[in-house]
Amino acid sequence: MRSADCLGAVCPRPQLLAVNLLNEVGPGEVVEIVTDNPTAVEGFAPLAEILLCTLLAVVKEPGGWRIYLQKSQ
Repeated sequence: MRSADCLGAVCPRPQLLAVNLLNEVGPGEVVEIVTDNPTAVEGFAPLAEILLCTLLAVVKEPGGWRIYLQKSQ
């Protein structure tokens, strides 16, 4: 699984890194985005819809979130 550390990054950087990661992986693969920006977290559901990928989970942790996206088949 590919991952991007976006701690401290402001919008739209986390979303842009997610797009880049999704372009680098094959169909069905999962990418992880780690962020501490609540506004960025809110933007991932619409982004997944636009990119035709699946938002698998948004996991809240101390100090941030882990977001998991699966590239479409």
